[in-house]
Amino acid sequence: MAKEDSKCWAKWLDGKIVRDVLPGGMVVHTVRGDEGVLDALERLAEKKVLSLPVYDVVKKEYNALVDLPDLLTLAVVTMKCKGVAEAFRGSEIPWKEYLAKELEMLRGVTVAEVVGAASALKTAGGPVRCEDRNPWCPIWEEYPLHSLLDIFGREVNIHRVPVIDGNGEMVAIVSQSRIVDFLVENLAALGEARHARPAARPITDAVRSVDASAPLVDAYAALLESGYSGVAVVDDKGALAGALSASDLRILGYDIALLLQSMSGTVAEFQRAHKPKTAELVQNCTIQQNATVEEILRKFHENKVHRLFCVGDDGVPTGVVSLCDVISTVHDVSL
Repeated sequence: MAKEDSKCWAKWLDGKIVRDVLPGGMVVHTVRGDEGVLDALERLAEKKVLSLPVYDVVKKEYNALVDLPDLLTLAVVTMKCKGVAEAFRGSEIPWKEYLAKELEMLRGVTVAEVVGAASALKTAGGPVRCEDRNPWCPIWEEYPLHSLLDIFGREVNIHRVPVIDGNGEMVAIVSQSRIVDFLVENLAALGEARHARPAARPITDAVRSVDASAPLVDAYAALLESGYSGVAVVDDKGALAGALSASDLRILGYDIALLLQSMSGTVAEFQRAHKPKTAELVQNCTIQQNATVEEILRKFHENKVHRLFCVGDDGVPTGVVSLCDVISTVHDVSL
């Protein structure tokens, strides 16, 4: 890329602040920590959002986000407890009976009790701490946009950030996806930076992919324990057959009862029931190994996905490009 083009992009970006990326007319939907988790699910579904800022009724401030990984963790733990309950009972518990009792129990669980539930899960390197995975990290709306890109880049990789005004009031929640949309809206300003090629991170372990034949509850448990937000689904030949993420709750209409029922089956059964267009799904989440920034940005923007998989001629996934990867590439060019 020509040095002059890099300077033009850097100059353009230097003139932008956080407020410039905020969509007009945005309304921040929130939830109180003492509200029920099922109420939070209903609000997520009604407002069609992936997370809600949580108001701490004791400290009288917003200081956390409840999101789909938190709720998915609750569902996984609920399903894993079935085996423990059966061991104490000494016999198998019918799914219908178990789900009825668990759903009744969930009606008494508050949002505050659920926030950060993923911290109970372990990885080889220790617990997945809520403050690492989903910290409350507000940013002033007049800060340089560079600061926000740093937060969203691969070194920090926070997915959502609350934006505050000069009075400390929260005015928006901005996400990595919004940054991608903003970059697509301003592709001309990128100049030759559009032709940069982000390096795909290799898929080298089982955590980054799950077999379609695996029990859904085990696949989601592996996803949460890995610390990743999504993984590839592969068939018996190792070829890409789809993707799995916490965002799948949207497909189910944020219905935790339906999610719990689905978890009694396999990943393939879940995909057949709720993601029937496998070929289209695979096409929407794949990208060429040498794809440019512009090609990647457009695919993220058009298909509303959070990761793209590179596949070989045999269909086997070899690498993955996430939102933070392309944001980092675009930002690094400007420095």
